[in-house]
Amino acid sequence: MNQRSDITFTAAQVEALEHRLHQDIPLSVAMGVTVRSVDANVLTLHAPLAPNHNHKGTLFGGSVYSLAVLAAWSWLYVNTQAQGMDGHIVIQGGSIEYPLPVSGDGLGICHPVTEEAWARFAQTFARRGKARINVSSVVRGEGGAADAARFAGVFVLHR
Repeated sequence: MNQRSDITFTAAQVEALEHRLHQDIPLSVAMGVTVRSVDANVLTLHAPLAPNHNHKGTLFGGSVYSLAVLAAWSWLYVNTQAQGMDGHIVIQGGSIEYPLPVSGDGLGICHPVTEEAWARFAQTFARRGKARINVSSVVRGEGGAADAARFAGVFVLHR
């Protein structure tokens, strides 16, 4: 799905994603997560520092991890919905690296998987009603260009 321009998301769809996050994953409400932007090439979530800080005044590692997972989950959700792939998305496993602290609000950013990975995922889901896909995301401080965290996860879509 690299460099796709055939999928666009309306303001109503972005609002629907945020509602889905808040309804299905209540932790996103407590964290103050909002959908910053969604398009065919990137999905960005925002999490304010205030409800997510640690004793050092930076984003708590658990909040950073959650924001990274939520960004990847959200990207997968909007793209499966856009392709008519109705099912439940769960995380099967994930790992994260924290090279830098986030001293302000955080952004969870997810870019598309490759066309080949998406095609395998979609074909497997159509055939079996269940499929796995690797989705990666990063967390940056708002206004920052450097990755403060890098997440790689395995997600499962099942009917």
